[in-house]
Amino acid sequence: MSNTIFNLSNVQNALVNSPTEGIKMLPLDVVVKWNKCRKLRARELMYGETKKCHRAGFYISDRNVRLAQKDTKLCYCEATIFIKQYVNNPEVVLICMTNDHTNHVPGDASEIRTLPLPSEAIKIIEDQLKGGSTCRNTRISVLKQIEEWGVGIRKPNYEDIYNRMRKMKNLLYKFHPDENKSLDIWMREKLPSQNYCIFTGDLSAYSNNAQHFAFGFQSPSQMMLMRISQSFCLDATHNISARNIEILYSLVIRHPDTGKGSPVAYMITNDHSVGPINQWLVHLREKSCFTPLYITIDCSIAEVNAITAALPQTIIHFCEFHVLRAWQHNLDSKVKLDASYTSEQLGKYKYELKADLKNILIESDEDEFLRKIQEFRLRVQSQQQFLAYFERKWIGTEELLRRWGRPYVANDHQRYLTNNYIESWHNQLKTIYFGRTRIRRLDRLVFILTNDVEFFYDEEVERIHIQNGRMGPIENELARHSFSANTIQDDMLPFMIINPLNEIGNSMEDSNGKWTVKSFTGEAQWYQVNVSNNLIQNCTCPNFASRQIPCKHAHLLKRFIGLDFAYTVQRENNHLQLQRSLASEHEVAVVNEEVENETNTVVVSGRNNSVWLQRIMAQNTTLHHQREDLEQLMDVPGIDEAELQVISGLLGEAMNRIDTLRNVNFSRFRNLNTQR
Repeated sequence: MSNTIFNLSNVQNALVNSPTEGIKMLPLDVVVKWNKCRKLRARELMYGETKKCHRAGFYISDRNVRLAQKDTKLCYCEATIFIKQYVNNPEVVLICMTNDHTNHVPGDASEIRTLPLPSEAIKIIEDQLKGGSTCRNTRISVLKQIEEWGVGIRKPNYEDIYNRMRKMKNLLYKFHPDENKSLDIWMREKLPSQNYCIFTGDLSAYSNNAQHFAFGFQSPSQMMLMRISQSFCLDATHNISARNIEILYSLVIRHPDTGKGSPVAYMITNDHSVGPINQWLVHLREKSCFTPLYITIDCSIAEVNAITAALPQTIIHFCEFHVLRAWQHNLDSKVKLDASYTSEQLGKYKYELKADLKNILIESDEDEFLRKIQEFRLRVQSQQQFLAYFERKWIGTEELLRRWGRPYVANDHQRYLTNNYIESWHNQLKTIYFGRTRIRRLDRLVFILTNDVEFFYDEEVERIHIQNGRMGPIENELARHSFSANTIQDDMLPFMIINPLNEIGNSMEDSNGKWTVKSFTGEAQWYQVNVSNNLIQNCTCPNFASRQIPCKHAHLLKRFIGLDFAYTVQRENNHLQLQRSLASEHEVAVVNEEVENETNTVVVSGRNNSVWLQRIMAQNTTLHHQREDLEQLMDVPGIDEAELQVISGLLGEAMNRIDTLRNVNFSRFRNLNTQR
């Protein structure tokens, strides 16, 4: 036996050429000493194992059932190899091949199909699949990466990758063969461990159908977004599983950073009645501080009743697209002319009525809005069936008018005139995350929503916030307004801006007040831009009223007086608040994981690891981060002093209680700030 100890650099010297060119093999009955860096403990023989060839054993063919069948991989090969490691020399492992291969030629081209996949290739496959790649794309990528590995390597086929994906799903989302039990593990164990807010509907309270269910979930970041939002879209989508009756409800907002639709809560149910929606909204109101001012929905009576019962102060607005579609559908079925009119004349008549309805829908002035409705009623007096429908469903009461009339939509909610944010989200879910295929199990849907979707939206927020790559919708619009303002020549600025003292072209030491800025298009049109707290707040132009972001006139004033926008400051504060809240949630999650949800005091190595002490420390860290918010509140006029007094009293009581605990255990503190 040679005294040479081999490693990766010189192991080639211990191998001999195999019958296949480019492949080497271990000689028979030659003991190779292999250097092992990691030391093990144990007995005289620390490690010993005998391994057989991957083609050992036998398999009884079943060709009478499957005629087209390849030859078996098992061919009674007797090759064996032993591996030993001794206590007296633990850094060296002895490897020796005791029996040679039989009934096959190792390394032959026909042998490649029988080889297992290399562990390196398996790792690449798993990494690709975890990243959301499809089986087909994963195979192409892996084949390109292992192209340079040389001969004697079995390349993965599509079935290898598909089978690996099937095995991985048991680790990723399929925690039990029974779908209901797997979902129960998700809702009771997996998501709560990540601080998700879980909703479980009690449908037995109003339904005797034991098959009905409803459950929902919400991540910590979604909860924070919900708390700083006032306007929401609510809608359901079908085809989320193998069963058509199961639907996914989503609450979507316009994200303050990205300007795109962002889901903030989910509910999955197979009950299409009011009950699940109502229970879900009540749960969000109580657990997630869900207090919306406005919600845009499709023309769904079930959703209207649920919102009215759970959130009576919320203003409901119908999506204009769905309103117009309902009008056109009923107009086609209910409007008729007698036999003296041709089909072309009937089509033209309906086309004119539809145009009138569109004009009503987009009218923003209330007086003009009501006038157009009255004119339309007079025009369709002969169509009693459609007129009765229109009056009963849409204009019968002021409440009905306010649900769809544009004059009654507040400026803050102008971007939610349609449900485009949530329709776009559902389209992305099915085309991008589902890959245009139907998800068969709900536990996989939960995995997609909580892993793939959550990760993408968090990364997209960060990307757009630091302006990495393509601009988001808000940045694009702000850049256009800024460019328009910068095209105005410097010598024209004094003639387009009037200060709060009604002086043309003069700046002021105190810029607060209402500035008047000339329109970029109309010669006689002027708009007022409000400045307070040394920030440009808003403008009276239609663009700002509908978009709620700095317009061209605000950018022009910024160029003239050099002040920042309140919108920009508030947006940055919202982003910081979200980041701090998420950091606090992460700290609490780490604390909960370390103490394993124990609520009793446990002393380890003389240190008190009470979960309540850990949570108090995490809350104190969050309070420290909110100092900037408190400083910002000092600039807010007319703040509620009674509320501040309550907060001060609670903080004072907390400090007194900490002092009480300190005094009770004074011996622990006597050496902290002294030399004694």
